[in-house]
Amino acid sequence: MIKVSKKNEVHLKIETEPSISQELNDFFTFDVPGAKFMPLYRSRMWDGKARLYNMYRQELYVGLLPYLK
Repeated sequence: MIKVSKKNEVHLKIETEPSISQELNDFFTFDVPGAKFMPLYRSRMWDGKARLYNMYRQELYVGLLPYLK
């Protein structure tokens, strides 16, 4: 079960169990083009991925609501 509420104008609050939260994190993650040339990636401080869903704060951008449905 997923409970969605509006936190503010930018973020949605997603309340769900940890396994579904992990699936959302995987779905809303993508590789950043050209990341392998960036200093943070080269120094191994960043894995080169952009995450649109925050698992720890359980937040998702409002514009991604249609993809969540």
